[in-house]
Amino acid sequence: MAYQNSRMRQQRAMLQCSIVRCGLVVAMLAFFADVADADRDAQKKKEQKCNKLQDRQRVLEQKHDVSNVTDDPSATENKENEGSGNVDFQNALTNANEVAESVGLLKQKTQETSDKAKEVSSKFESYGTAVKALETNLDKLTEEQHTYNVAVANHIKEGEKERMKPFNEDNGAGETEQTEEEEEEKSY
Repeated sequence: MAYQNSRMRQQRAMLQCSIVRCGLVVAMLAFFADVADADRDAQKKKEQKCNKLQDRQRVLEQKHDVSNVTDDPSATENKENEGSGNVDFQNALTNANEVAESVGLLKQKTQETSDKAKEVSSKFESYGTAVKALETNLDKLTEEQHTYNVAVANHIKEGEKERMKPFNEDNGAGETEQTEEEEEEKSY
């Protein structure tokens, strides 16, 4: 019986361990999914910016190609000199704003993921505490059941002489004493 109780405790401990591991794996998967979503959003924004920059570069190249078509070299030099004095800071400011928005979005998603991970961690902590309390209660119950079983067995064993007394009276008092002494010797 002690072997069975020990085996049941081992199986229960293994079950608890696998449940906790499974829960941790699920929490980690949720965390990584949120991080992947945030990364995917940032990647999309980055691709959109790259596409806009490539489109602008194509437009500028087309303008540059059109300006090179002229046959007059002095006209081309004049246009190049004029272009070097004008710098378009509006596009740089727009790009900087888009980058700042992307960084802000990434920060927000990271913070949300962190908050969710903290929430899951606290829930696992309370779950672990509840499992330990349950284990303690089950151990107490097992010990009390064992104590009760021993007490019942002792009660039955002690009352055996009294219950068998009517049967032994038929055989005679002398024989009863001898059989009791023989039983005691056999039990040792």
